[in-house]
Amino acid sequence: MKYLRGGRLRRLLGHRAVAATLALLLTWGAFTLWEDWAGARKLTAAELASARNGRINLAVTLDFAPEAFHMMILQSIGRLIEVKGETAYLMDVPVDEARSLARRYWVRDVVPWQGR
Repeated sequence: MKYLRGGRLRRLLGHRAVAATLALLLTWGAFTLWEDWAGARKLTAAELASARNGRINLAVTLDFAPEAFHMMILQSIGRLIEVKGETAYLMDVPVDEARSLARRYWVRDVVPWQGR
């Protein structure tokens, strides 16, 4: 409480570095909340419930044709079967990885896929 008296807190918050740090933290927090909301909207809990042995087959649609960077990420989380246009088909994706993938801003949609 002593720190709050005498305007010390007000002076601290008045510094540009502190204000910029707070603004960056708020922006990061808002982006993280948006990612969580968008990921839950793209891949619902009901869709994840269809997972067998904790793994699911997915059709992942990106906002653009996948590039080498995106292909490496997709290959690292599951078996990449094929890519048609902007959609990549993955098999045996762990449920946690599916949630993480759905949170990415460059992923437009994630839906369960029957596989081959």
